[in-house]
Amino acid sequence: MKALVLLSLLVFVGSYTSEALVVNVTLGMEDNFATTTTNRETVPRTGILLTCSMYNWTGVSQPGGFVGDAQEMGAAYFDTKPKDNALVWSVTGLPTDALLQNARIEMNLKCEDSMCHNDGYGFMWDNNSCRFPYFRQWTNLTSFGNWTTGNIKFVNISLTSDIKVSADKTLLQRIKETGYFHFLVGDDTSVDYFRLFYTVADPPSSSLVSFSCATYLLGRTLAKTSVVYSDTTSSTITNIIDSASYPFTSTSLISTANSDRNVTQSTFKFYITQSTRFWLFVPSGVTLGWISDGGWDSLTGASVTTTTSNTATNRTFVVYTKRYDGPRWVIFGGASSSSSAVSPAMFFVSWTFAQALIVTPSNPSAVCACESTGDPHYVTWDKRRFDFYTPGTYHLVKARDCTFDVQTLTFKYGPTVAVNGIVSVRYLNDVVTLARTPGAAGALWTGSPVVRVNGVIQSASVTQGGLQVNKITVDQWTIVISAVGLTVKTVAAGNWFHVYPTLSDPSYQRKVDGLCGNCDNNPDNDFMTPGCAIAINNTATKLTCNQAADWGVKWTVPTNQLVADLSVLSSTNIGSNSYSSCTSTPIIQQCPSLIPPEPPKTGTTAIVIEPQAPTTFVSCSTSGTPVHCGGDDDHDDDDDDDNDQPPKLCTWRTEYNQITLKCTECANSNLYASDDCILDICQLLDNGKTIGNYSCPPGPQVCNYTTITKNVTIGSYDWATLDNANPDGVAPSTPACQDKAYYIPLGWEVAPNDATSKSVAESKNWETACLVVEDGNTFATNTTKVDGYTGSCPVHSCVVQPVKTCYHPNFCGTKLLLRRPRVPQCQNGIIETGEQCDDGNGIDTDGCSNTCRINTNGWICVTNVKSYTMYRLCQ
Repeated sequence: MKALVLLSLLVFVGSYTSEALVVNVTLGMEDNFATTTTNRETVPRTGILLTCSMYNWTGVSQPGGFVGDAQEMGAAYFDTKPKDNALVWSVTGLPTDALLQNARIEMNLKCEDSMCHNDGYGFMWDNNSCRFPYFRQWTNLTSFGNWTTGNIKFVNISLTSDIKVSADKTLLQRIKETGYFHFLVGDDTSVDYFRLFYTVADPPSSSLVSFSCATYLLGRTLAKTSVVYSDTTSSTITNIIDSASYPFTSTSLISTANSDRNVTQSTFKFYITQSTRFWLFVPSGVTLGWISDGGWDSLTGASVTTTTSNTATNRTFVVYTKRYDGPRWVIFGGASSSSSAVSPAMFFVSWTFAQALIVTPSNPSAVCACESTGDPHYVTWDKRRFDFYTPGTYHLVKARDCTFDVQTLTFKYGPTVAVNGIVSVRYLNDVVTLARTPGAAGALWTGSPVVRVNGVIQSASVTQGGLQVNKITVDQWTIVISAVGLTVKTVAAGNWFHVYPTLSDPSYQRKVDGLCGNCDNNPDNDFMTPGCAIAINNTATKLTCNQAADWGVKWTVPTNQLVADLSVLSSTNIGSNSYSSCTSTPIIQQCPSLIPPEPPKTGTTAIVIEPQAPTTFVSCSTSGTPVHCGGDDDHDDDDDDDNDQPPKLCTWRTEYNQITLKCTECANSNLYASDDCILDICQLLDNGKTIGNYSCPPGPQVCNYTTITKNVTIGSYDWATLDNANPDGVAPSTPACQDKAYYIPLGWEVAPNDATSKSVAESKNWETACLVVEDGNTFATNTTKVDGYTGSCPVHSCVVQPVKTCYHPNFCGTKLLLRRPRVPQCQNGIIETGEQCDDGNGIDTDGCSNTCRINTNGWICVTNVKSYTMYRLCQ
């Protein structure tokens, strides 16, 4: 499993001083250019590197005038590789709060061809479209000397402040902006290993927020004679019994306030930019509930003793430890804390940068899917439905860091609803806009869409920056931003647009918001405001119209960020204006409640519950006391009234039976909700059209069918994986990704999270390290029991559902575990051979009979192998 281990950045800490920490990012192993497949280490790749077919560094200005080259990467590994082969990898997780200091790159190189004197190194980012803005030949390095076949050289490259990657941007500034870089060695040179060294200053005071508004001191070292509290010198550390496994002497101390010494529920948060290990020092005899709930490990035998000088009182602190991956806020304390004893001493904390966990990489093929169709009907990433009829321009999908923004302008259509008239997609400074031709106020917008890129009309497919604009037909276009995994399919139909965004980059799947929600596989928190309040708490399948309207308008696009508006269609700089305005007034980049939970302790399946920040805390006053608001008033608790109801379904029309037949067809073929379909057709009829003018929306079309042929019988079930893996198959050295989303085949269901599923997972190899079960958690397979295996299974967002009953693991190296009963049985909730439906109950009058046959009276019945759904008509 060595190749798997080397997929992650290994981050270690060098010597600590009062001014800075030395960080060493190591990729590959120093093994003298291994030549065998089993010993070569795979290079880590993220972002655009997953889609580039060719890497280009031709024409890059540099000393000596070398014209550069362009090559494919067919050998994505360190050590001995073929010539004429670009080697490109990603270095991620770098600090974004300050420039790297004393940064240098260390490598061991080997020349594989007589032309390698033209070789060199380069830097690139996702928005560079696979072209390197910076490249330098090895021979430009001081004292590098001759470079020909068979030569081996050790190199040091200093990343100085004068290295520019554009006319107005230095390399170090670009790294600070993005937190990463893609690095090239091209193209006849092999690399044994790669190391990046840099120093970081102690964290600024702004990286800690105290909810009690007490003062906390940062930047000192935990050692004998260290002061425990920040506002007194009377309590110092006099003895340390360190941990052999996780030593904490000389780590950085977060010193609490003496005024907090009796407050076991004191709460503060601390911001980290990369993998960080923390130690908690708690007075002996004191129990804090948030420590055990949060999965902290007790360091048996380790302790710290403090002495209070004025009373000569000694106090022993027991020690806990936990590692967190950044960037994120880490919360200490919380309302869930409990104390078993009153203590005159408060916990204190220390930290240091840590080795990154070896985790399964994210699966770039997994997608969340959203819809805005008809007049308009919305389905969020996590499958919540609502209708939103208020005209305006809204964020359909907004990256909270401002990188991209999908906006829709809806215009009033008929007396009660609105439809999509303009769709705009911004990526950084570039914008593509699709607009129907507007009519008078309240009238139809008509014609095929007019497509503009940065204000210029386009009639064919085109690429601009990181935007790929693809013309499918005159009425159907797709906009792709490969760097962030976003695709927006638009279909002009009737007098509006159907809009289908999909998002595949897991790094954004909890950092987007807008009318599509946040793509975290939890439907209960889809309706957040820009300030991260949950505006709607109910879990109903579909919101009322008042609820949708009150929440939806909170995602109105500010005037200075508009790119979907008639007034800016021809503007050539509206994208840069919008991006600049967005970054100057940012919203919260990741809602605290969406930060993924930490993995459970090794060998357990315990649920980790992180402490929560006080929901009412605003800031500290000038006098140092907390300022709290009156609670979340964003919730809609109004009683339902007539305005909450959608427009009446047109049961009075003579065409009603024909309408239901058409909508049954749409539901069966495209899984388009029947009540949405009925509303669409009613509006058409109100505007003088006929049912024949209505076409079923095409749907997101992101799912595929599969057949299970490989399974194992254990107990009363057959067991398999969604991608039909061999239960006894060995996991590949590089984690494999499920490349498509699949419907659950007839007769099968996703295995539940229970002891039986865990036992089945552990009993076989399954060609993978981790199996995902029904609630998105994972179990380790027998693969992880092999000597030398290092790693852990992910425990959050492990599966996405682009559409109902369609699944896709969100991480490479994970597979979805399925089961089916060996003996088919009606009323078990699984549609099996011979059944028309199975809703898991014995009620004979709910659309699915107690013999698993369809009762159609009063129902629109949808039956296919994908799923079985009954839509009750409103009478």
